[in-house]
Amino acid sequence: KRDCKPVSLPICGNDLDARYAPGLWKRIPQPCSLPDWMTEKDFDFYVSEYTRNGFHGGLQWYKVLDLNWELTRELSGKRVQQPSLFISGDEDMVIYAHGGAKAVESRLREQCASLRNVVFLQGCGHWIQQEKAKEVNDEIISFLSKQNRSQLSCRTVK
Repeated sequence: KRDCKPVSLPICGNDLDARYAPGLWKRIPQPCSLPDWMTEKDFDFYVSEYTRNGFHGGLQWYKVLDLNWELTRELSGKRVQQPSLFISGDEDMVIYAHGGAKAVESRLREQCASLRNVVFLQGCGHWIQQEKAKEVNDEIISFLSKQNRSQLSCRTVK
């Protein structure tokens, strides 16, 4: 499994400074136990599948960022018009990296003309659908139940 060494790393300080530590993996905290939302059986399944297949699919998003931009350049400056819901965890590091919850919500409101709700689930990180499955489902069902069916229909774009 993994070598469990309790690690206490401050958010700011020399432990996270690349000049004082050899590589990202060695600088981030290594958990000694699974979170409440991950069973040992689920963990073993993920390890087995990633060992068998690798993690290429999950990394492709980052490899094609520039290509995605090129293919959707005409969307630059446009606002999302569809009814929208944003759900994230209040402890998601991606949210912190984009200036925090208030900054993210402000930007979403600028970029989404029909933003119906912004939800930050308490005590939740990046993997909200695993960490708080019921709460995520409840938010999505609530959002969908309030929408006009004609706005939610799938249309073929020609």
